[in-house]
Amino acid sequence: MADKQFTVEAVSNGWDPADERWQAEAGELYDELARNRLVVPGAPAPGERGLAETLIVALGSAGAFTAFRDIVTTWLKARGESPTQGTSVVIKRTGQDLQVEIPADKVDDPGTWDLVKRIIDG
Repeated sequence: MADKQFTVEAVSNGWDPADERWQAEAGELYDELARNRLVVPGAPAPGERGLAETLIVALGSAGAFTAFRDIVTTWLKARGESPTQGTSVVIKRTGQDLQVEIPADKVDDPGTWDLVKRIIDG
């Protein structure tokens, strides 16, 4: 099965993207995706230019999607569901104008992941 590439960006309404504390928070997500070999080789490292950047991820199997879903779910749950914090993950299909934002308070909704899968599948 061919890899399906998409971008992943951690966002928060409660932090400035240039804040080192937010970069460390977002870096935890990016690092976990990299440890699980979901990051496209040669993609720019998060924070390489001083900001937490969008990360390119590739999924080539159902197992990879499950690992991705579990990593994002765990990361969002660890940050809580505070509406003032507004932590979420934005997923966008590479080369297309389709994206979905997963807020922490919707991470357990199966409909959220159905929509993510549709975006990834294009």
